Amino acid sequence: MAITVKFFANFREVTRKEQERVEGTKNVASLLDDLVRRFGEGLAEQLYSPGTRKLRGTVNILVNGRGIGFLRELDTPLKDGDVVAIFPPVAGGKLTPGELKRYSRQIIIPGLGKRGQLKLKQAHVFVAGLGGLGSPSSIYLVAAGVGHLTIIDEQKVDLTNLNRQVLHWELDVGRSKAGSAVEKLFAMNPNVKVNSKLKRITPKNVNKLIKGADVVIDGMDNYPTRYLLNKACVRNRIPFIHGAVEGLVGQLMTILPKKGPCLKCAVPREPPKKPVFPVLGATPGVIGCLQAIEAIKLITGVGKPLVGRMLIFNGRNMTFDEIRIKRDPSCPVCSRLSR
Repeated sequence: MAITVKFFANFREVTRKEQERVEGTKNVASLLDDLVRRFGEGLAEQLYSPGTRKLRGTVNILVNGRGIGFLRELDTPLKDGDVVAIFPPVAGGKLTPGELKRYSRQIIIPGLGKRGQLKLKQAHVFVAGLGGLGSPSSIYLVAAGVGHLTIIDEQKVDLTNLNRQVLHWELDVGRSKAGSAVEKLFAMNPNVKVNSKLKRITPKNVNKLIKGADVVIDGMDNYPTRYLLNKACVRNRIPFIHGAVEGLVGQLMTILPKKGPCLKCAVPREPPKKPVFPVLGATPGVIGCLQAIEAIKLITGVGKPLVGRMLIFNGRNMTFDEIRIKRDPSCPVCSRLSR
């Protein structure tokens, strides 16, 4: 039985390896013991609190893209072919020399600078859905150095997803989208903390799921869940960046509670449902990238967000149009906030 262990950041510096194959280990606890025997006390000091076998708070461990807790889940069983990633969570502090170099081309943007980059490092963004919209938005948020990303999707990768859901590749067909996505995002930028959740968003869990987020990205493909997120974000005063696509057309709008209309004001009734809707992959690519830009602007304070305005992209004619949206004084979601 062979397990592949991938090291990131300071763990890679201690082991001087990007990955290691380990055989004959039954769970995460025994795997860590094996790694300490191979790489010595330097690794033990990075993993455990002094004089204990308790994991430090600066250690994150994923098994096949899914996070485990600390002591209570070190007995997580391992099987042949499993991939274990060990990395530090990054969600604050100062910018390291490596980060200053990595983000140097955006740090020189007027108004962003080192202060804006540090705000990105300290930020937490929640991405609901890892499909055509959530894939590009997650990629560019991680590339920009958002310190903490929570990604959620309950579905598995299907062959029909691959024309637009660029976090998932042909080898991922049949895997959970959450596991597939987190693996790519960590490989892209190991300095960022990414939590993946294989869950359905429901009225019972939505408030708990988005708790602590600075921004929520709408990567959903249905309006009932969009409305649910919109309501929860308004209630919890969390910015919500809506996006939707069909064919070669996409739309984008930023909802800032108390500062503008919400999604229910802009789209008061759910559009007719379609069992399968057409979409050219580049269309959600455009909207997802714009969602990432909006999130980065909100976090850093750079530019003017798309509040009270809906942007309409028409790829067939290559046009961008803007529709002014006013708050509905009788809106069942946000009207109370204006009183």
